[in-house]
Amino acid sequence: MPNGGWERGSHPLRPEFPYHLRVGFGREARRVRDPSLPARYRLHALGSCIQLAQPIGFNATWSYLQARVQRSWRDPQFLLPAIGLLEAERTAHLGIAAEFARQRREQKATGLRFPPAK
Repeated sequence: MPNGGWERGSHPLRPEFPYHLRVGFGREARRVRDPSLPARYRLHALGSCIQLAQPIGFNATWSYLQARVQRSWRDPQFLLPAIGLLEAERTAHLGIAAEFARQRREQKATGLRFPPAK
């Protein structure tokens, strides 16, 4: 059996959970905020968000969030402030990256940027 005996989208503890969907930051952030999910699923979703965003690396980002939120990751009250902070940092980073890409396209269009001579 290709999926180790599991049906596509099934999970032994929670068969309605759609594990076959692709992981994305927004989807995982929604899972972090979902109070109907067990804490371990929400914590795993936060780890996925950190892995997808990781502005300074996984462990450093995790430590940074704990320092900024001033709670242990084991505290259930850690999740919501941490995902809010991570989303704000990610939004800022995506804005900077988009502006940099726009500047590079503009430089290339005006002839200020070109491949180096060999």
